[in-house]
Amino acid sequence: MRELFHVLRLLLRARWQGFDVLLPCFFSTNLRKSAFSEAFLSACQFLLVTLQSKWKTLGRKAPTVLRTETKTTRNMIYDNIKNIETYAGISSDILAGLSFLKGAKADLENGVYQINPRVKAIVSEYTTKPVNENGYEAHRQYIDIQFVLKGRERVCCLPLEKLKVTKPYSEADDAALYDVSETTDCPEQQMVIGEGYFAVFYPQDGHMPQLCVAAPEAVKKVVVKVKL
Repeated sequence: MRELFHVLRLLLRARWQGFDVLLPCFFSTNLRKSAFSEAFLSACQFLLVTLQSKWKTLGRKAPTVLRTETKTTRNMIYDNIKNIETYAGISSDILAGLSFLKGAKADLENGVYQINPRVKAIVSEYTTKPVNENGYEAHRQYIDIQFVLKGRERVCCLPLEKLKVTKPYSEADDAALYDVSETTDCPEQQMVIGEGYFAVFYPQDGHMPQLCVAAPEAVKKVVVKVKL
């Protein structure tokens, strides 16, 4: 009931003030840290982007949010590749990367594939491991979309504010390395990518890939890099 009341209040606010006021509410850091569930917030974001596309019929000018939205704080995404149309309103570049992954076959050769001027896919093969010696990583120039074509891989994720730097950011590598801070009171989020599941990591999402699910196994992985 509380969540329904919140949606109705925001929709009423949009009717009088416009989506340019409403949409940032769902993309804000404060709401991301609220008590609402990730699934609830994702569903609201999808609903609002869909309503935004219909807004012109009500005589209001819909604001442009898709380009700036990928440059602001967003939640990490974990979902099945069959649901990619859900994210069409987030970014055309992210959708292009997800569409590439949806059509990728297990026999895709290793290498770099330029999807468009702002999006590329990197295909590689390796064996997962119980511990990643590099720890967590995060990027500033690109969003990571990670997907496994063969096998399964476990990935841990924590917000950067819960981590401490072990290797300063390198612009050439677009990466900094991290370890869990001694004062962190936040449990690691763990997900398994593969068998149709992918993950999207934004600059504020520290992530530790290449971990085994049960025992080490050979995987073929695609990392799509989306330019910010």
